[in-house]
Amino acid sequence: MSKKIKYSKLDIYELEDLYKPTDDIFCEDDFSYIKLKHILFEKLDDTERRIILCYSHYGNLRDTAKLFNVSTTTIWNYISKIKKKIKKYI
Repeated sequence: MSKKIKYSKLDIYELEDLYKPTDDIFCEDDFSYIKLKHILFEKLDDTERRIILCYSHYGNLRDTAKLFNVSTTTIWNYISKIKKKIKKYI
């Protein structure tokens, strides 16, 4: 499988739906996970949320940078800012 096919199969909207917070009383997520989901969708803008979700999905800077067509340094800078922003709300 080529790398191009790998990246084209990622549906960011599907990924966002997977992490979207729910207020369902039968949700099995623990409190900290629920809180993190709310921070992702309420405190981060769309770009920040998509970068951090893709980074968590791929697990490395290089693949995330290729997906957004930017350098790994740019992604690293975004992720550093996003982490600080998340920590501020936790």
